[in-house]
Amino acid sequence: LVVGRSEESRRLRAFYGTLRPVLGEGADEGPIDAILARSDVTRLGLETLFHDLEAHPQWFGSTSESTHRLHRLLEELRHDIPTRFRERLPSLEIWPDRVGECRPLIGEGRVFLPDDEEMVALFSRAPFLDARLLDARHLRDIDVPSVGADALVEALSNTSQGALTLDIEPANIEKSLDYLCRHLR
Repeated sequence: LVVGRSEESRRLRAFYGTLRPVLGEGADEGPIDAILARSDVTRLGLETLFHDLEAHPQWFGSTSESTHRLHRLLEELRHDIPTRFRERLPSLEIWPDRVGECRPLIGEGRVFLPDDEEMVALFSRAPFLDARLLDARHLRDIDVPSVGADALVEALSNTSQGALTLDIEPANIEKSLDYLCRHLR
């Protein structure tokens, strides 16, 4: 890989660090640049990042710090991310839950987005997105449903399955009904 001259490429280079062998850009349009321009060397860009996120998610989510570095980068580059890549974000296992496990935002084993912290308390067994990412603009740029009153109604009617089930205890039922009285009109 070779780093281009764009700000995007420079940010990606700083983000990748030693994860991939990357050639720095030439100072000028010199002989190295001429050789690279004629060769089939891939330029470091969003295409590479999204390929690596799909093929090697462990590179980016092995620690809490690496996961949050990735999300800071996505936040910085959010205006540069083309629709074709933005549409792939929900299926990537880059979204940490509250215990640090990276999951997708959709599909089997997904992490859930709560409407508020009351949902997290009511659905205590469900994996919810790390609270530090809930206000991320790159998350708001993608369309993923959140868990709120509708999920609570479904859980109370015993039609929900999987992670979004309630502990049927009097205190939980009371909290659920109180929530619904405040949020449904």
